[in-house]
Parts: sequence; C-alpha cells; structure tokens
Amino acid sequence: MNEIYTILQNFNKVAEPVAENKERPYVCVHAKKGKYECTASSSYAAAKKAAEHWGLKSTAGIDTHLSDVEHVAEETVTEAVEFDPQEFEYIMDEIRNLADQALQMLPRGDRAAAEAYWYAHILGAIGGDHGYMGGSMHTMANSLKNAASGSDEDEAWESIERTANNLLR
Repeated sequence: MNEIYTILQNFNKVAEPVAENKERPYVCVHAKKGKYECTASSSYAAAKKAAEHWGLKSTAGIDTHLSDVEHVAEETVTEAVEFDPQEFEYIMDEIRNLADQALQMLPRGDRAAAEAYWYAHILGAIGGDHGYMGGSMHTMANSLKNAASGSDEDEAWESIERTANNLLR
C-alpha cells in the first residue's frame, strides 16, 4: 500500500513539463459523438473545444489524447511475477474502498463533482457496474478475467482494438 502512496506523491515530479501556452495537437473521443482533432494548450482546453464543436454543455465523457507523442509501452518489470487472482481481486477491492473513503471525506458540495468525475473514473477503471458513465476499454476486471483464463497479450490488445473501433464508428 505504501508503494501506491509513494507513486501518487511523486507523480507530479516525473511529469514532463510543458510550456503553458504551447498549442499541441489532440484527438478527442466521445462514445456517442466520435472523434475530433484539434490543437490546444492543454487537454482540458482540447476537451472544451470538442464539446463546443459537438454542441455539448460540458466536457463530461470526452477523452483527450496528445497526438504528437508516440505511445509505446515500455517493459519495466524484469522478472515475471506469478499471477494470483485472489490477490488481484483484493487489490481491486482496496482501490474501491480507498476511493469510497476519500469521497466520504469531502464536503457535500465537492462530493457531487467528485462522483461525476474522478470517482466515476476510478470505479470505471476497476470495472463492473458503477452507474455513472460509459466504461473503460479495458478494466482491471478485464485483466483479471484474461489473466485467469490464460489469454495472451495479443488477445487482450485485439479486444481493446475491437472496442475502440466500435466506439469510433
């Protein structure tokens, strides 16, 4: 648990600094509206442009992705760790419980906004029914199912590609 806390504390220290007003290309995706490409000074500014383009009242449900960087997965684990489904489910429950605790700490006025945004994203990333928004293309529950069934990495990426293609149609 301390490892997760340390990673979260150091997150801002490892983020690459970007000039505040530099326009960069973004691809914005909405489950019902499709894809929109634009340039903006931040991911939020890009989401606002996409919402305006689609005539939406807010940026809810819009995912933004920088399109001027190559997204490549880097192998950081040097040794394979044996998969333990019970331990993985325990971690999923711990994340859910910690998100619940954090939500309950908030003042009532901020709680509704948190439920609509970061809390919903955390529950969506874990997987299962959460009642807030669409879902993630690949959740922790998907990973648990794939690893427990012995699916390989190629099968997981094919599943993600199918989901993404269906969203962009």
